[in-house]
This record gives sequence, C-alpha cells and structure tokens, in this order.
Amino acid sequence: MLKNITRSPIQKALLVITFIISVFLQIPQPPLDLDYYISLAAQQTSGDTVRPLNGKIVAITGATNGLGLELSKKVYNLGATVIAIGRSPAKLSNMVKELNPDGDDDKRIVTVLADLSDMNSVSAAGDEIKSRFKSIDYLVNNAGMTNNSYQKQETVQGFDTVFAVNYLSHFLLTEKLLPLLEKSKLNGGSRIVQVSSSLHFQAQTKDLITSLDSIAPEASLPSDAKIHNMRAYGNSKMAQIYHMRALNRQLEKSGANVKVVSICPTWVATHIAGSSFKNVLDVFAFHAHSYGLSSILYAMFAPELGEKDGNGEAKDYVTNCSIFTGKVATFVDKSPAIPYIYDAMTGIIGAMALVSQKLFASVDFRSTSMKGYDVESQDSLYAWSKTAIEPFM
Repeated sequence: MLKNITRSPIQKALLVITFIISVFLQIPQPPLDLDYYISLAAQQTSGDTVRPLNGKIVAITGATNGLGLELSKKVYNLGATVIAIGRSPAKLSNMVKELNPDGDDDKRIVTVLADLSDMNSVSAAGDEIKSRFKSIDYLVNNAGMTNNSYQKQETVQGFDTVFAVNYLSHFLLTEKLLPLLEKSKLNGGSRIVQVSSSLHFQAQTKDLITSLDSIAPEASLPSDAKIHNMRAYGNSKMAQIYHMRALNRQLEKSGANVKVVSICPTWVATHIAGSSFKNVLDVFAFHAHSYGLSSILYAMFAPELGEKDGNGEAKDYVTNCSIFTGKVATFVDKSPAIPYIYDAMTGIIGAMALVSQKLFASVDFRSTSMKGYDVESQDSLYAWSKTAIEPFM
C-alpha cells in the first residue's frame, strides 16, 4: 500500500522547477536558414546565389573564437576575403587551418594581430589593414569579454579593461578604417556591425556621460567597487549602441555611404563567461556555428537597415529572439537604481531568458532599452571617445 508523501514547500518548488527545466531541455535548437541569408547577400552584392561575397572584404575582430570564428568560416565559404583580427598568433594560425585545411596559399585569409586592451596595438592593426587594403565592405566589431571576477581590471592606458576591449578599442578601429569603408562598392553602402547585447539595459547612463568632453566617464575608469565591475559589461554594451547611433548621424551629415547596426546574439554557447558556464550554455543557449549567427548575418545583409519602423525609429538593432526587446528592458529602466537590487533584477531576467529563448527564436529589427535612444548621452560619449582615441589615430 502506497503511503502519502508529505513534501515541504521548498521540495514542491524544486520539483516544479525540475519539471520546467526538463521541458525546456526537450526544445530543439532552431536551425540557421543559411539559404535565406545567401539570398539576401546576393541581392546586396549582385553576386551569385552560391558565393555572393566573391570579391567582398569582411574584417572581423575576435575571429579566432566563438561567433567570430564561426562567422569567419561562413563568409569565407561564401567567397569573401576575411581579415581576421585576433590577439593570439597561435589561435590565428589554427583559424587559418580551419578555414583552409588543404594548406593552399590562400590570399582570402589575412590575419592581423591586435590586443584590444592596448590602444597602441589596435592603432597598429588599423594601420596594417589600411596599408594592405584599399577598401572594406563589412566591419564586424565582435570581440568581447566580461569581468567574471568582479575585480579591478586596468589596461596599459589606464582604462577599465572591459570598457576598453568591448567598446573603446572598436571605436578606435572603426575610426581608423572608416576611409576604407567609405570606398566600398557594396550596394547600399558598407556596413559596420556592433555585436552588442540585450544586457545593455543593465547600464547606468550616469556611468557613460560627462559634463565636459575632457573628463572621462565613470565606466571607462578601473575601479575596485564590486558594483562597477558587475555593470562593466552592460555599460560597455550600451556604449556600443550609443556609438552606433551617434556615428550614424555623423555619417548621414557627411553623406558617407556607410551604415552602422548593433545586434544581440542572445545567449550563445561560447567561452565569454568562462569554461564552467560554457557547459550550461551548451545545453540551453544557441549554438555559435548555427542559429547563434543569425542576428549578425541579418544585420550584414538585410536590405531595410536604416529604414524607419512604425514608431519613426531607425531600424538599427537586430536580435534573434523576440523576448529581447525594449519592452522587456523598459521595466528595468523604470526600476529604482539601487545597487545590487537593480543588478539582481537584470540577472533574474537574463536567467529566465536563457532557459526560454529557444521558444521565441526569430530574427528581426527590434527596439533597444529606452536609455539607448538618449541622443544627448550618445553625443556626450561620442565626443569624449573622439578625444580619448586622438593620441592613437
């Protein structure tokens, strides 16, 4: 005879959570519709439907790992010349072998060394690319890092390391390569793709702006404060979005045929959060070699980039998951900015998104956090950044 089993509320909650997780584990990975992106690329380049990127040049930072490596493979196979930018000679060498396993003398793979935590190294990389190429069609600012230790990290130039690697180095590289991007013959103009993140809604605007262009924003300065390092990643990703929108206005004023777009690949199974967490991402997150690339490819090839949406805002931000929109971020924007509580809320939202994102997989232009549309903050950070990188131009 079966006995009634009495469970505590905690046990019941754990059973419910276990059941929910088991359900989500059964959801298959969404496929990458590569034929669709090839057709978009062919329209943009007037190329064939097999290798539409023949003769096109794609520069990619962080090209030796994760999304950067997988993107390099995809565009290389579509005929592009890949400028692979990375900090490790060994990894760059391995990357070349992956793209060209036969070991042929392939001039479509060009490796460039650059340590994105060192502005001098970034500047030298930009100069090297300018000396070897007359034009570039796509620049994908993909490399990124997070502060897993939540401890002070400082670059040789005295910047916060996460801020420098994720944002300021790409600001400098973009400025160095703009003359080449402006010479592109790509239909509709060349494109700069900023690999940002929906976690930009964690950012605090006050950390990214200053009253004077010569005063460094708080997010750019290394700190021992735990709250500073907890928000370092979110602040750097918001900075990328500010850069994208401020630069688009500058390019429009100058008449340059270059468009800038930010994307969020959502949770992707890479090593950005460390090897241990990679095991969790392998189970729940999108895979870097397949659907995880969809938002980048869409941003590169979508014909409606820059057009106005129903609210009169430019289509300039792509996500591959419908729950990552400004509507989700709005709740956090309006929350009390109390240290740790605010950040715990973003962490909870991020964890919920991780286990459920496969249910909402779809690629499209979407809105950012409300803070991302603050023109004054965009221009403030842009002006300071121009000053900060001037010694390295």
